[in-house]
Amino acid sequence: MINNFSRLDDKKRFYFLRNELKLIKLKSIYNDLSLPKTIRSRAHLKLAQLINLGKKQKIKNRCIISSRGKGVYKKFGISRINLRLLGHQGFILGLSKASW
Repeated sequence: MINNFSRLDDKKRFYFLRNELKLIKLKSIYNDLSLPKTIRSRAHLKLAQLINLGKKQKIKNRCIISSRGKGVYKKFGISRINLRLLGHQGFILGLSKASW
């Protein structure tokens, strides 16, 4: 099921990956004190333009099944609710219900 949250998340991840190298290069140029001040200031302006255009996005972990934004386990990429359901059905290997 693809809803609006998953579409927006895919779009954010696409823009982030597309501009990630550009951001890293500009940050390293800006922070390098051995370069002339004019080059560093140009890099700083370009960096500010990229950030102001909305190209820098905050990526949030979302469940790949339900697009839930909270309670997502990074190891599996799914929310705690779906992890419990799939674990009980036996679809996640090595996951067992705790008993003591």
